[in-house]
Amino acid sequence: MISVLGLVAGFFSGALIFALIASASGWSEAWGWWAVSVVMAIVGAVLSFKLGKTVVLYTTSFVGAYLFTRAWTLFFPGHWPSEAQVMSDASSIEIDAFFWAFLGLFVVSFIASICIQKKRADLIDPDLDNYQKA
Repeated sequence: MISVLGLVAGFFSGALIFALIASASGWSEAWGWWAVSVVMAIVGAVLSFKLGKTVVLYTTSFVGAYLFTRAWTLFFPGHWPSEAQVMSDASSIEIDAFFWAFLGLFVVSFIASICIQKKRADLIDPDLDNYQKA
């Protein structure tokens, strides 16, 4: 399960990285989205397999912050590019003040989640670093 969490977080981070690259440069090849997302998914899975508890802390913070931000973008559409929009036509993406506000919301949520989880570290199962690898 830890490797699956790393895989999902890596895939989401790849989609986010490609969205930032596409909106900044206009490079919007569909194969690029898949390549960046799959490579980051593999990196996330390998890191989570090797690092255990640390990766759980950061990936749950990342995934939670990303999904929290994406949920807010559904209430205020048109300011944050969807994954489908990035894949289909990234050159049509316009960056406005709301985009930066959503990016700031993502960063603040990510950092806050890490801080909250670190303060509650005594509730983390100590066996998380010593799990049996299949």
